[in-house]
Amino acid sequence: MLGGGSFWEGAETGAFMGAIGGIIAGGLGSAMAVGGGISGLSVGQVMYIGGMVGAGSSLFSDFGDILIKGEDISFGQVLLNMGISGALGAAFAGIGYGLSKAFAALKLKFFKSNVADGAGKSYNPINKGPLPDKVANTFRSGTYTEIVSQGDVTLFRVYGGKAQKLGSYWTSTKPKGPVQSIIDNALDQNWGNTATKVTTIKVPPGTTIYKGYAASQGNLVGGGTQVYIPEVKPSWIVK
Repeated sequence: MLGGGSFWEGAETGAFMGAIGGIIAGGLGSAMAVGGGISGLSVGQVMYIGGMVGAGSSLFSDFGDILIKGEDISFGQVLLNMGISGALGAAFAGIGYGLSKAFAALKLKFFKSNVADGAGKSYNPINKGPLPDKVANTFRSGTYTEIVSQGDVTLFRVYGGKAQKLGSYWTSTKPKGPVQSIIDNALDQNWGNTATKVTTIKVPPGTTIYKGYAASQGNLVGGGTQVYIPEVKPSWIVK
């Protein structure tokens, strides 16, 4: 049996120090993700760092207990603690790496969304904007945001029947079928839009668009994302 403290005491110390090491190494990945990506370190490198930090922390902790507290910890127990700390440190670092990758992806998506849309001015029935009431009222509560795009903006339009391929009303949400599109966009069937076809466009930077949520029409609740563009050019169509 290992002397100087029980196996479980050593395991507890090793697990704790390993977790700290893993968090530190995983945090390194997260910090790099915030700075623009974690391409500088592979998952193996991050796990190696976590293992070394965990093992090193455990070693320093045990030496501190021996030298300062005067505890009787055997060399075998020190090695055991280092092994447990290193393994857990590597494991937690790997988890931290995965989380940092996920965070980086979300951050990039959010960043791209903001860059594409740009900063906007919001309008409502009290603070009326540039759109005529007939158009403004197609937005829920008559509320919409005027945006000048800072990057390419991908938009979709459902059409069919009497509705044309191009028009002023679009959505940033990719259609999932005629029924869903009719409900989300509140497409009154008296208008003759069967929503069986889809047009995709890329709006170029510097274009003024008006974004909000579709107002209800009759029994159709709306609520889907709605984008209004006064003039849409055929050259924007994605082939």
